[in-house]
Amino acid sequence: MYKERCVLCHSENLAGGAGPPLRGEDFVAQWEGKPLRSLYSRILMTMPGNDPGSLTPVEVLALVSYISSENTLAEWKTPFKSADDLTSIVVRKSK
Repeated sequence: MYKERCVLCHSENLAGGAGPPLRGEDFVAQWEGKPLRSLYSRILMTMPGNDPGSLTPVEVLALVSYISSENTLAEWKTPFKSADDLTSIVVRKSK
C-alpha cells in the first residue's frame, strides 16, 4: 500500500521529499503530544495529495501501522485493529 500510494511524495524510506518525513526526529517533533488518531484523521482526509480522501479507513489504518512500526516507538503496538486503538496512544520521543 505505501509503495503504491505514498512513496512518490514521502520516499521509499519515509524520509520525505515532496511531502514531509514519516519517520525520525522531524516526524516525531511534528506529532509529539498528539494522539496517533490525529495522524490517522489527517491521512484519511487529505491523502494522497493528488486524490485526497480516496483511501479507505482500512487502508489508512494499515498505513498508520506501517508508519508506527517504522518509527519503533515502544508504546506503539502494531498492527492496530481499529482507529479506536489510536485514540489513547500519544506520540512521544522514545527514551
